[in-house]
Amino acid sequence: MGIEKDRFESPVNRTQLNQVVRILIGNRSGIHLGKGDCRMRKKGLSLILIGVGIILLLVSLLADVVGIGGYPGIGFKQIIGAVVGAVIAIIGFRMLRK
Repeated sequence: MGIEKDRFESPVNRTQLNQVVRILIGNRSGIHLGKGDCRMRKKGLSLILIGVGIILLLVSLLADVVGIGGYPGIGFKQIIGAVVGAVIAIIGFRMLRK
């Protein structure tokens, strides 16, 4: 009773699999990524930080308009959220510029 080889072959070739593993694991496994890969990761991370920071800033400041604010006016939680969001966005912008 033999196993048919065709049935268990993957549509993904070994090169594609190695690329996925390199992206998921990164340098932790001793796999060396080129400078281009690191730049793309840094750019992607910085854009994510910018987006999260701006969203947190806007949600914090517009909480009363959206209906998730505790009471009318800007409370201390909204101020903290706005400051944290601004700091996260600034860190993202600085990472993007470097």
